[in-house]
Amino acid sequence: MGVQEPFDSWILRDIYRNFQVRKLAGSDDLEKALEILDQAVVFVGLTDRFDESLVMLKREFGQFGIRTAYRARNVAKSNTIKDRLLKDVSSRRILKDANNLDQVLFERATERFEIQVRSYEGDLAGDVAKNKTLGPSWADTFRYGCNVLVRNAYYKPILRIRRVTR
Repeated sequence: MGVQEPFDSWILRDIYRNFQVRKLAGSDDLEKALEILDQAVVFVGLTDRFDESLVMLKREFGQFGIRTAYRARNVAKSNTIKDRLLKDVSSRRILKDANNLDQVLFERATERFEIQVRSYEGDLAGDVAKNKTLGPSWADTFRYGCNVLVRNAYYKPILRIRRVTR
């Protein structure tokens, strides 16, 4: 488990404010982020429509060997924190203020996503249901295990050493 920090101080940290706009544009420049989304981003997926996004991604880029079977990991056991924050008017206002540019970007991305859904050739709901039944192959599970092993046995110790020696 990571460091516990109260929501009120966490959300005020610049690194978390309008994170998606900054990632895309390199700054808080919403117009640049929208332009990049419209001109350079080939595919848009949404986490709240994750399964549909995976199926459409595979249809779009399947020739590159994309595997979309997965096992959910790192999923919250409950939504109590989210529910508590969204119930609180003050927290909702702070969240809205901290992500005002991201919200505009998300709305544009959602429009793009809906265009992708409408242009999907075939039965998207049926393909999503079929994809959910696949499950990861033994090779995917092995690859994931190797990645976890390397991360925990190699990279994390190196980071700890670097922090201590600084």
